Amino acid sequence: MDNLRLLSASTVLFFQILLLTKIRSQPLMDNVDQQRSNFHTDMKIDKMKTLLNDFEDRLEKMTLQLKTVQANKDSLYGKYDDLMRMYSTGETPEDETIDTICSRHPELIMQTSNDCHTYYNCSGDTVLFGRGPMYNVWPSKYKHECHYPLVFSTETLQCENYTDVDCGSRFLPTWACLYFRNQCMGSHCTPCDVTFPNCENKSDGLWPQPSKGFSPWYMICENNRTLRTGQCPNDEEWSATSFPYNGECVHIFAIPSDYDSNGLLPSCKGKVDGNYQYKERCDAFYKCENGMASAIKCPQNTIFDSVKRSCEVGGMCS
Repeated sequence: MDNLRLLSASTVLFFQILLLTKIRSQPLMDNVDQQRSNFHTDMKIDKMKTLLNDFEDRLEKMTLQLKTVQANKDSLYGKYDDLMRMYSTGETPEDETIDTICSRHPELIMQTSNDCHTYYNCSGDTVLFGRGPMYNVWPSKYKHECHYPLVFSTETLQCENYTDVDCGSRFLPTWACLYFRNQCMGSHCTPCDVTFPNCENKSDGLWPQPSKGFSPWYMICENNRTLRTGQCPNDEEWSATSFPYNGECVHIFAIPSDYDSNGLLPSCKGKVDGNYQYKERCDAFYKCENGMASAIKCPQNTIFDSVKRSCEVGGMCS
């Protein structure tokens, strides 16, 4: 009976402790829930602040871009207004009159009357830098010249690619040496045609540079203009120098001697079809077919057998 009473008392005490623990822990749990809610709220606020800052940055950049566009537009309109006022008074800019005209129209930018690659700019000194005393003949600090192959656009009032400009009746130069800035004016400067080989009257593609003679130097032509120049690389398979020939870089053993005396591909004129040995080397041969010669390299570890007339391992090459 005493044991039963003791058990009952212990049970009551246990539940009292459990109830007390729950009562005391409830505020702590409520505090944790509140902190979790505050944490998520703070995260949302921080995210909104970040998005808002990004939006403000983009808005500021767009506003700056719009101001720049508007400023350029106002400047362009101002230049056109100057141009219209000048035309209304019957003034026509020429090299002899441009200094006087610029004094009255400081914002004027316009084409020259004859050339598509030159223009007048009354807002500042010319950017044309010379290479000798002959540049003293340049008529005015207000006359400018585009860089090759750019020409002056009457729409944008600046130098643009020649493909984007209608020059009308104005002279459109295709060779860089027709630009004043590229001409050799001194006694010790490099001639212009050496620096800028001429592609006029040549079809599009790769050509030898005329001033270099028989050499690896080439030029790339397009629309009668020289796009770029360069030097043919060595042919690694043939271990030989390459040269411009028929629109591509070709090793010297594939360049016919009939084309240039420096070429090492013999002529097949008067020869029957077949394979023939180069006198300069045994690891290759040239093939004659219908009077045309072609260069052929022997496979690795073989040489051209002058008797069998084919590439052989251990072949006999005379």
